[in-house]
Amino acid sequence: MEDSPEQRRFFGSVMHPITGWLAAIFPEAKQNVRCLVPEVDPIIHPENTEAGIQALCPKADSHHHHYIPFVDFDLKHLPERWRHKHVLQDIRDIASRVVKLHVHKLSPDRRQQKYGHRGSGFVTYDSRWGAVVHTSKHVVLDPYEADHTDVIFFSDREGEGVTCAGSSESFKSVWSMDYSSFTLEPEGKKRIEDALELSARAAKVDRFFSWRVFALKRLLYRQSRDIDVIIISHPHGRPKQVSIGKMSRRHRISLAFYDAPTCRGSSGAPIIRLSNDYMHYVAAGQFVHHGFDSGTVQDIATGMGSLRPPLTLPYYKALDKGRIRRAVAILYEPVSYWALYITDIMEIEGVLFFCTDNFCYFLTLYGFFCGWEDSWTLMAFYGFLFVIFCQTMLYGMRGPRYALLYWISLLHGISMHWVTWVVCYFVPRDYQRLLWVVPLWLSILWLSRSMSLTHLLGLDLFSAALKSKL
Repeated sequence: MEDSPEQRRFFGSVMHPITGWLAAIFPEAKQNVRCLVPEVDPIIHPENTEAGIQALCPKADSHHHHYIPFVDFDLKHLPERWRHKHVLQDIRDIASRVVKLHVHKLSPDRRQQKYGHRGSGFVTYDSRWGAVVHTSKHVVLDPYEADHTDVIFFSDREGEGVTCAGSSESFKSVWSMDYSSFTLEPEGKKRIEDALELSARAAKVDRFFSWRVFALKRLLYRQSRDIDVIIISHPHGRPKQVSIGKMSRRHRISLAFYDAPTCRGSSGAPIIRLSNDYMHYVAAGQFVHHGFDSGTVQDIATGMGSLRPPLTLPYYKALDKGRIRRAVAILYEPVSYWALYITDIMEIEGVLFFCTDNFCYFLTLYGFFCGWEDSWTLMAFYGFLFVIFCQTMLYGMRGPRYALLYWISLLHGISMHWVTWVVCYFVPRDYQRLLWVVPLWLSILWLSRSMSLTHLLGLDLFSAALKSKL
């Protein structure tokens, strides 16, 4: 496929400038500077039919048969080592945040593009702005396009979906990382936020998209080649499709390469990474899909994602002009690097939650065999509850529903401790014999781990009912 002059101008000269200090760390970044082809799909095209898509898409023969409709996505489609119901549920929860974008009117700053286009994006919840849509900058270029973009939620089947108008309020973008974000019009924002927040897993899903699950030291020093990649997008404006592949390599800090199938309309989709290298096994949206490599004919199958910046800039039109744009891009990467470094400090939260069960195992075993009257045991437990309380207050700033669900999930996580506490305090001493206490202990723990907390609360069913009425 021939690159248009606009594509060569946009991606060849502007995208990912190489700074001197970064080149010293990554000398390979000076070589093989690639040209990216954006994957947006024209809305108005005389051949935009099923037959036309097959004829026009250069990936029709190699990619289309690998897509899995999201409604059919099941355990058998996951890589073998990730075939677990909890992994499947987490991916489905992430997919609920993936949206289809229709840009109806293009910015006057775009050239040589006649029609509007379609792309993908994903939504996170912000305490100030509410639902925030994240995508690639070449999908939604500036505030003008954000005001003329339809955001379609829950488009899992043909003809389904809830459409909300985009808003330029709080529009942010970073040229060097091909990233932009915007909010929704007030009339649609409230309906969508209610649907997203009512899910009992909403707080957990936001953590998947958070920079707190991302560690710079792992990105730099643990270059695992066994990272499974899942991309959920709307290729050619279709209902959600799932594609699976491997992350093949990384190019400097901000570029990732993978072989998961993508097509026009996939730009802006979150890249979901499954890897044991991370404190949280799943991370989503830290890289955003934005096209494929046009270096060689074979590279058409190589998808490329750019790092979503941990800090974004308020939009000023002057920043999108020539030399200023390049200067900002050169200055931005060091800022982004140090912002990533700061998130490493925040990883202590992940370490704390990772150790929760182990801590409670030790505490409850010590209490069972040595007695709960020991003062340091109670002090350690109360200190742990205080830390949980402080974390809950942080989530409370996002709303009481988030704080409540967060608290319940943590109490569920330390159920081992509660079981032992009940046994030690309410079972008479004469009956506290290891032969029957331990089986009871483990059986209650098994029920606690196996039963779905969200199903017990009934919040997911309520959310689904509300979603069907939107």
